[in-house]
Amino acid sequence: MKLALSAVAVAGLSACAFAGVTTITIIGDVTNTTVAGNFGATPPLWSDATAYHFYTFTANAGDMVTFSASRTNIDLDPTVFVYEGNMGGTAFDGTNPFDASPWLGFNLAGYSDDTVDVPGPWGDPLGDFLAPATGTYTVVILSNGSDPSISPLSYTLTVTTPTPGAAAALGLAGVASLRRRRR
Repeated sequence: MKLALSAVAVAGLSACAFAGVTTITIIGDVTNTTVAGNFGATPPLWSDATAYHFYTFTANAGDMVTFSASRTNIDLDPTVFVYEGNMGGTAFDGTNPFDASPWLGFNLAGYSDDTVDVPGPWGDPLGDFLAPATGTYTVVILSNGSDPSISPLSYTLTVTTPTPGAAAALGLAGVASLRRRRR
């Protein structure tokens, strides 16, 4: 029985290696910063991991996180998903985030598409969410409905979380106001 299971496991691993299973690579950290990127000449199909760009950021539970993506050429139509956890190193299974929740085992924390009216196809994403937990989050940006004949399809991505000093100042201001009310 053990030999049979081992043979099945080896066959499964071989099939994955043969099929070209890829793992997700994080491009960089976007905590309270703006980054630029592009999808190159022709964005691949959503079933290809290279169709997505992955970034991480950190937030504390209860933080209001704001995220946006802006096209830097008119032909890109960006869409943004934000997931709880660091997706780096996760095996990509060929599914797309529009069809699965959770996606690749990660829970959706935020999503935006076509929020800001701009020239070109559809709109640009701008969204926010309340961080459900303290930790790392993954931002996924993809080219959705873009004109693939134009190259490169470029964007900027911004993620803003409260800075620790600002959160502390708000907390102290709240304590001070409570103290004044009691007098």
